[in-house]
Amino acid sequence: MNSSRIYTGASMNPLFRDGDRLLLRPVGYRDVRRGDVICFTAASGVDVVHRVVGIAPAGLCTCGDNNDAADAMPVAADCRLLLVYAIDRAGRRIAVTCGRAGMRFFRRIRARRACRRLLGIPARILLRKLPAWCFTGRVGTLSLHRFGEDEFLFAGKRPVARRRNGGSWKILSDLDRFRYRQAGLERLFPAEKGVSGS
Repeated sequence: MNSSRIYTGASMNPLFRDGDRLLLRPVGYRDVRRGDVICFTAASGVDVVHRVVGIAPAGLCTCGDNNDAADAMPVAADCRLLLVYAIDRAGRRIAVTCGRAGMRFFRRIRARRACRRLLGIPARILLRKLPAWCFTGRVGTLSLHRFGEDEFLFAGKRPVARRRNGGSWKILSDLDRFRYRQAGLERLFPAEKGVSGS
């Protein structure tokens, strides 16, 4: 019989978000495939929703898409399993990728996280060391927009940097840190000085 559960936690981000309603159906142990997302009761008595990343004689090896390591205890054959086949997010039903497609999704998420980890710190160090000529020619395409006390620089329709209360510019994305230099933004778009009336 099909059932549903409300998801909480971060172990399956970005696939599931807090408050998503998971749609579940019972599945036999022998019918589970690598890449399937299942709900099972852990030894602690807590319901866990993770992806099956391996099938071993000891049981199913599971891991959250957002976790660094697989779960310590395999899921035994006598455990009651529920397959997550869809989610209901704000009234919209979204199918959950399972099987081979689920494993491809899992590997893609892992590769993305590994790249961010590998490139994050070196990229920040590199950005501080690059000369100013690496960032030329792009600042002229920006437009300044004011929203109350906030100022935004836009490249087309995309916000690039934000300044609050006349402070310094904060570049919004890591990619834009490669394209723009904060000092160049400060020079071309200086903060307005307060004007006193006489």
